[in-house]
Amino acid sequence: MADMAGARLPGAEPVADPVPVPSERIRVEFAGEGAGTAELTWGQSEIWLAMTSQRNWLALGGSKVLEPGTTVEDVIDELAYLHSRFPSMRTRFRFGPDGWPHQELSASGWTELEVFDIDESADAAAVDRLTAAIDTQYQHVPFDLRIDWPVRMGVVRQGGAAVRMIVIMHHLALDGGGGEIMLRDVAVRSTKPPSGLQQLELARWQQSAEGQRQSERCLRHFGDIMRTMPTPTFPSSDDPRSPRWWRAELVSPALRLALRTLSVRTSGDQTRVMLAVYAIALARVTGVTPVVLRSVVDNRFRRQLADVVCHAAQGALLAVDVADTTVEEVVRRAGQAALTAFKYAYYDPKQVLELLERIGGERGALLDISSFINDRRSTAPGAAPDGPGPAPTAEDFAAARAAGSFRWAGTRNDPVERLFIHIDDAPDAIMLSIEADTHALSPAQIEQLARTIEEVAVQAALNPGLDTGVRSAKSA
Repeated sequence: MADMAGARLPGAEPVADPVPVPSERIRVEFAGEGAGTAELTWGQSEIWLAMTSQRNWLALGGSKVLEPGTTVEDVIDELAYLHSRFPSMRTRFRFGPDGWPHQELSASGWTELEVFDIDESADAAAVDRLTAAIDTQYQHVPFDLRIDWPVRMGVVRQGGAAVRMIVIMHHLALDGGGGEIMLRDVAVRSTKPPSGLQQLELARWQQSAEGQRQSERCLRHFGDIMRTMPTPTFPSSDDPRSPRWWRAELVSPALRLALRTLSVRTSGDQTRVMLAVYAIALARVTGVTPVVLRSVVDNRFRRQLADVVCHAAQGALLAVDVADTTVEEVVRRAGQAALTAFKYAYYDPKQVLELLERIGGERGALLDISSFINDRRSTAPGAAPDGPGPAPTAEDFAAARAAGSFRWAGTRNDPVERLFIHIDDAPDAIMLSIEADTHALSPAQIEQLARTIEEVAVQAALNPGLDTGVRSAKSA
């Protein structure tokens, strides 16, 4: 029952071939403040629902080159610090008859550091291949959340020195914002007490009367959108595929230039501009407006969550009308919608699912709010726009578009959201990673969406007051 409910979740494909075998496993003991059990926090619940629906423990982490002179003992110290400092690294899970987990924080325990030796004569390419194989294997091996600690760490040793470190964690342990806190504290081995509540305290507050009032306020916001949102969110695809989910990547220097230009013109941060451009592009591709999106929000701007490392991000719900207006006006609308949505992005996700089912029943429609946007750039919400500089010309944009690239980055049958776009920094560019259900968007539409995002941004940058090109049903 526990395996079926998700206590033992599979990892990512593929498996390393050959599977790297550690030369030794070193026992690492740890102890930290706090112990006990509690419900999942709302952020943990949200990612737990994603993990179980996708049948994957959703790996975070990677590898890094270690500074010359780093020893295995230094890596042992870091692993012990991770577990001791951060409660989420000392958390495992217990499952009730319904399969829903509770978190269990331990005050102390032990784990293992795996050491992989490579011949002293091996070149850097060989070291990189071994490191990549370890990373792949760590991401592939299932996690038993009842038994396994969240951190898998390995070190490549060459000539007695530690030259590479591999760290992989499951998504319940942290998210992007938690990772930043972790790296900040690890760099200086901070012992300063964290701000805000830690995860057990947080979970208990969320179950309190005050916490439930917070969730109810958010539910009213969700309900207002659910009662008026267009259906269907995605018209049926004319080219459903198997494997069902396809992922595309667009690396675009032109998009970076265009967002900077629009940000300066509208005096808005680039996150708001990107949201507006994406909403317009999606409406052009699907023909559906208002555009209903879930924007991933790092809730650590809330005082309670300031230094919590466990998963705290949640999906805000917003609707942006992009029809019969200009791009600049959509930037303004998107900013207002995002500000309101972020305020109501701190809620019990199980209650949202119940609300979605109830209002869908009242409307006699299947309501779909599984279109996500996650802007992970350093120009995060509130960041100042790049300096004005000279306005790019049409020739500048043409050269930038020619320098971009589009590729198909993979397919799979494991279910994910209907549509999920990640926006990341790339060298002198922005990278869009779009994963979509081909039963909602055909492969041709997925590529069209990526290219339309760039097109809308570039044309709007070159043409102030540009019409969105989207018409409402009443004006069509």
